[in-house]
Amino acid sequence: MVYDVESLHSDELFRHPVIDGVRFFTICCLDCSVSECIKVGQKWMDNDVEIGSRIETINDQYQQIDDYIEAVKAQGWKIVNIAGKTLQIETKNRKKHLLLRVLQDTEIRIQYKEGTIIFIVVPADIQQNDYEKYVGS
Repeated sequence: MVYDVESLHSDELFRHPVIDGVRFFTICCLDCSVSECIKVGQKWMDNDVEIGSRIETINDQYQQIDDYIEAVKAQGWKIVNIAGKTLQIETKNRKKHLLLRVLQDTEIRIQYKEGTIIFIVVPADIQQNDYEKYVGS
């Protein structure tokens, strides 16, 4: 499912009856708060969506990696690894983790704009040197 919106309201998205049957997501959003990303990530783990499902969002305000560390811990999730601006997050799904990357103006990427946040489902056994395979795909 490709969901392209200006702002993400997960409660509205989850009201659609077909959502529980969707196994692969790409959500592109101009503005998605920390809490909305966390809600979507939780729903993905509950529904066991496919590896590679992702949210890409651009924020007008920079939200530093520390903002996400706090939000992830508040959700009760364990951060397995912090590598620069990337978090590997353990969830209740033993086979899958969530990878969160905050891209800032110091990174030059043709396919991404300044302030992009990527939130993606990855295998639980992912190694740090494999992060780019998922973030850049």
